Amino acid sequence: MSIIVLGSMVFDLISRIGDPFKRNVLAACKEGERVNVSLLSERLDGSWGGTCGNITHCYACLGGKAIPVSALGHNAADYIAHFKSLNVTMEYVVIDNDTLSALCFVITDKFNDQLNSFSEGPTMRAAEISLAEVCENEKDVRLAIVSPSSHKLMLKQLEDCSQLDIDVIFDPGQQMVAFSGEDLRYAISKCKYVFGNEYEITQIQEKTGWSIKEIEVMGKTIVITYGEKGSSLICPDREREDVPACVNIEVDEPTGAGDAYRAGFMLGLERRYDLRICAQLGSVAASFVVEVYGAQSHRYDFRRFIQRYEENYGPFPTTLKEEWVAVPSIV
Repeated sequence: MSIIVLGSMVFDLISRIGDPFKRNVLAACKEGERVNVSLLSERLDGSWGGTCGNITHCYACLGGKAIPVSALGHNAADYIAHFKSLNVTMEYVVIDNDTLSALCFVITDKFNDQLNSFSEGPTMRAAEISLAEVCENEKDVRLAIVSPSSHKLMLKQLEDCSQLDIDVIFDPGQQMVAFSGEDLRYAISKCKYVFGNEYEITQIQEKTGWSIKEIEVMGKTIVITYGEKGSSLICPDREREDVPACVNIEVDEPTGAGDAYRAGFMLGLERRYDLRICAQLGSVAASFVVEVYGAQSHRYDFRRFIQRYEENYGPFPTTLKEEWVAVPSIV
């Protein structure tokens, strides 16, 4: 089966600084004073990124078929070649030959806290892609994720997805600041799953006036991520479940870990596994991303993936193990 991944495709510039933000940024942000801070970068690298790009990359590297719906600019050649090497279709990615691709400048401190600056480039042109046409052409689609891009585009895509016979994940992410309470209430009404980190889920509650319980009663499954502390599953007709993150992981750089979690989770959903197994697959997928610099620098070795899963969570899902056992990696 295929999944549709809606969101941004971005070129990331990732910088690491030695001092924590609390020392050199937050300390300068005193009320009523101007901010003028210079940050010394210990490392600067370029990477392919964006929520659509990262989720698609991870899902493809896990052996799944992801269909990205996004937009790139005239500097897209390397990104296109990268995805074609993974056998990912670029049929539904608009190329704007008059504009640079979206750009995200990421600064990470010693505690892996991050600051981001984002230029959306031609991202809105993804609105030109008909999701009904995608589903008509790709007969086996039954799951989509609406991940951060322009918040107006996200609302349109949620509406379009609601007209199709597929389950939808709403993942507001970094665009949370752009959504009003009315926007969020509408978005939640159109989806089956709501994803967010602890801060984002708190923002949803504050802006909508809805508690987690009220959202759950509407029939929605809520997935809350806590980084190295794991994730939580809140869904109708079952008790809340907390899923620990993988242990003994050497973190190099955290950019893209949340997107990898989503890819692993969706791999489980697409195979109709129990939600706890989905979360565990997501945690293992994310653990490999934080070990390298850049959101799309890794590949999954299936044997190592299975080993890490079983070391942390017990027996690996049998059907997926049978699918992977003869192949050391997808690449």
